[in-house]
Amino acid sequence: MAAGTAGPHTITESSILFEPRTDGQSAALVDNTLYLETRTTAGGTEDDTYLYAIDSTDGSQIWRSDFSAVFSSSPAVVNDMVYANSETALHAVSADDGTRQWTYSYDATCYSAPVVTDGTVVTTTEDGTVYALETDGSTRWTTQFSGRTYNNPAVANGHVFTAAAGGVVYAFAVSDGSERWRFETSGNIRASPTIVDGTVYIQSYDNTVYALAAESGEKQWTANVRQGSSASAAVANGTVVVQLCGSAEFPSSRSNAGRRLSSTVGRGGARHPDTSQTLISK
Repeated sequence: MAAGTAGPHTITESSILFEPRTDGQSAALVDNTLYLETRTTAGGTEDDTYLYAIDSTDGSQIWRSDFSAVFSSSPAVVNDMVYANSETALHAVSADDGTRQWTYSYDATCYSAPVVTDGTVVTTTEDGTVYALETDGSTRWTTQFSGRTYNNPAVANGHVFTAAAGGVVYAFAVSDGSERWRFETSGNIRASPTIVDGTVYIQSYDNTVYALAAESGEKQWTANVRQGSSASAAVANGTVVVQLCGSAEFPSSRSNAGRRLSSTVGRGGARHPDTSQTLISK
């Protein structure tokens, strides 16, 4: 390769292609199209909400769909459909041109992101209701557990996994919504569950990370951390990473399953805010 020639995945310069106002939701990137929800101040007083499709290669707008509702989470894009939750309803929009296909209204406020699996759209609302909808917007089943929830559900191994804010982790069957198991922690839960290789990883405000068997809910191991967090765990290469608050922590070695592997470094400033990343061996 000649000198000065950019190879694959090489960034030679940066520029802002599209700069919307959002409330912290993540975007969905599918086939070079970025789907994201935004809020734009109109007239200096009112907020209008939009669902955008943006060409990620040049930042140009493919389409924009206008909504009179506040989006509450990140969209899901499956089979040429965009599924987006507002605080009051689930909206299905054509990924091709942004036309609305259907809307499903909730009985309570929704803060979770929809998950689409095998023709079923799964989501939860604040009052502890789990919804499973067909991709045409009809109800497949609903169920409700005790307590409120503020996290995103996860779907794997034929189960829907979620957690009540009061500290109970639940598993429901995707097929009919029947409860398969529950596991009680000793603290509140705001984090969403992470499922990898048949294990559910979730952290509680009892300063503990839990690894539970996805099929049975049996506790496989626990690891104590400095403090709880609403951040979900990330799992890769035999290591579980959880985000905390307070100081930054990085791995020092690997050891037995569930053992905390970390070393403490100084706190950051404006460029490195006070956070902690604790790594735990699986």
